[in-house]
Amino acid sequence: IELAWGPVSAAFAPIAVWQQNRAFEIVPLDAADGRSPYRYPWHLIDWPQRFGDASFGTLDLGGSYIRVDAYGAAFGFSTENLWWGPARRNPILMSNSGPGFPHVFLGTGRPVDIRIGRLEGRLLWGHLAESDYFDNNPDNDRRLFAGVVVDFEPRGLPGLYLGAARAYLRSIPPGGLDLGDYILGPYTDVRLNPRGADNPEADNQLLSLFARWALPESGFEAYVEWAREDHFADIEDFTLEPDHSQGYTIGLQKVVEAGPRWIRLAGEIA
Repeated sequence: IELAWGPVSAAFAPIAVWQQNRAFEIVPLDAADGRSPYRYPWHLIDWPQRFGDASFGTLDLGGSYIRVDAYGAAFGFSTENLWWGPARRNPILMSNSGPGFPHVFLGTGRPVDIRIGRLEGRLLWGHLAESDYFDNNPDNDRRLFAGVVVDFEPRGLPGLYLGAARAYLRSIPPGGLDLGDYILGPYTDVRLNPRGADNPEADNQLLSLFARWALPESGFEAYVEWAREDHFADIEDFTLEPDHSQGYTIGLQKVVEAGPRWIRLAGEIA
């Protein structure tokens, strides 16, 4: 269901799923350490091998949202998927390979002319939850996700887009966080804050830089995205291992006429 009324637009697009979840072979694990026997066996990551031993159903808000556009700005609440960067198949930070999550956002409602070009941007704050098949500790089930993404089209170079994105994740303790930790902390805390059992305030910060050049007259587009997880430990780490924990995606596409039809040739490597 979609509606629009003046500056307000909204959609209610829930998803209901039922999973049969019949048995299949998994790596056998025990629950002696307080973690689920269905957890991922090789690393400390919340990626279950199997979601329990019985069929189950899921109901969530799917791609629902409510949004207000006024004076060139937009803000609202959404559970939609987020897709950052120009990649068509393999964006690094955000894509639709998993479900959306509840978040509030604030940003531009349309490109803003800043004389040297046009600028778009968005800030968001979201809530992530642990699955039921990771561990049995209810105190570490909640995560704060905060992000910022900007995109700039220089004047005189139509079709060229330069952008950057940053994602910040940290645990939410049972007592919650201070308001400043929610709103400003993700955008001001750039310290190296490694994960560890003795650091309950550990975070994870990711950075992405991307560029896209689309030339409609020739039907050609090329793009690239480079991203890095976590900080450089120090100057030595930056100079000796600049590629540590990095990822990249490079792609292009070309559209050609073939009689009454169009053919698109595309390739992407990640």
